[in-house]
Amino acid sequence: MKHVVIYYSQTGNNKQLAHDLQRRLDCDCVEVRETRKRTRFTTLLDILLDRKPGVTWPGCDFSAYSKAVLVAPIWAGRIATPLASFIAREKDNLPDFAFLSLCAGLRGQPCQIAHELMHLTGRTPELVEQLNVNDLLPPERRNKGRHALAYRASARELLMYEGEIEHFLRLLEPARVISGTPSQACWHRPAASALRSPGAPA
Repeated sequence: MKHVVIYYSQTGNNKQLAHDLQRRLDCDCVEVRETRKRTRFTTLLDILLDRKPGVTWPGCDFSAYSKAVLVAPIWAGRIATPLASFIAREKDNLPDFAFLSLCAGLRGQPCQIAHELMHLTGRTPELVEQLNVNDLLPPERRNKGRHALAYRASARELLMYEGEIEHFLRLLEPARVISGTPSQACWHRPAASALRSPGAPA
């Protein structure tokens, strides 16, 4: 069975990434869209109130795929709420899944996203990885959130992540030939006990 890439993108960065993954995997690609126009205010409310906005996507039997690669921005350490809405609604139909994001790349986010995915689906993701937009910025603008959030990456600039993307796909598909340098940010599926929050029941 084939894989499927499922993505939400507000600025176009993660759309570029999703279509690059589609090309590399030679698989289907599904876009999740919002039913209402998004503003900075609605984004803030979604984050603060844990809201799940209305979304649509092409009709598809996701259980027919062998694996899904979820792609979206990370907002305040969480999956962009439109994709989170999709995951919550389709969790019972999703095959094994991984997550990849082109984002500001803050330290510790992959583990946070893994926990969120477990909360949304009741299952452990195979991989969680982030590609750091800071790597595309000139030195004087790096590690400054406003510059990373405003940056619009081109398809050509994705070539800078060649090693990290191929490493991600090599972990997703062990038979794949790896190229480039492995990323240092990749989260791997640990034992379930290692993912429990402190004080959580066993």
